[in-house]
Amino acid sequence: MVDDHGVVRLGLRALLAREPDIEVVGEAATGEEALAVAQRSQPHVVLLDLRLPDRDGVSVCRELHRRFPEVRVVILTSFADRHALVETVTAGARGYILKDLDNGALLAAIRTVARGGMALDPSLGPMLAEAMQGARGAGAAPARGSAEPPAMGPDPSRLTAQERRILECVARGMTNREIGRTLFLSEKTVRNYLSEILGRYGFRNRAEAAAYAVRAGIAGPGLRPGR
Repeated sequence: MVDDHGVVRLGLRALLAREPDIEVVGEAATGEEALAVAQRSQPHVVLLDLRLPDRDGVSVCRELHRRFPEVRVVILTSFADRHALVETVTAGARGYILKDLDNGALLAAIRTVARGGMALDPSLGPMLAEAMQGARGAGAAPARGSAEPPAMGPDPSRLTAQERRILECVARGMTNREIGRTLFLSEKTVRNYLSEILGRYGFRNRAEAAAYAVRAGIAGPGLRPGR
């Protein structure tokens, strides 16, 4: 848990302590502390506030992703900031949750991300899709590794039926294993499909693909943390 307000960390710790499958292995009040704690405790999931006293949460997310690629970052913030949402998604965050989300949904989001899925606050799916589309306008998609968000995917009519089904599942926060069970595919086949979709259409990660699915009407009007 990374938040400069001790009362927030205390509340989160109390909530998570009641869950037998979740263990709090560390907490930090600053970005630099977060990096040190992550090095020491090797968490599976990091809950990260965007506004920290020493550096912004986006740069901390990017640094966590670079140093510890196996760590899954969930942004937990009070602000529905369009720019920060896009920046953290492209920096590698696996979730973006507002602090007013109810406890059950927050716990579901943490578990979804821990299993390898993604979690977006239900109110933010359309915002992410519109922001990433507007960031590119009519321009061509950049090469992977560019700091600029890519164009948001193909004309939906170009997608195969299976690609549409997989994108819908991704937008609902499902893991590869859950997608496989739903579509009667092996987990390896799902990984192959996703790798092909990301590469062919210029998505840098699952969150960008999920945002496209919402904008294109493939998934519902909002992304859900968990199923």
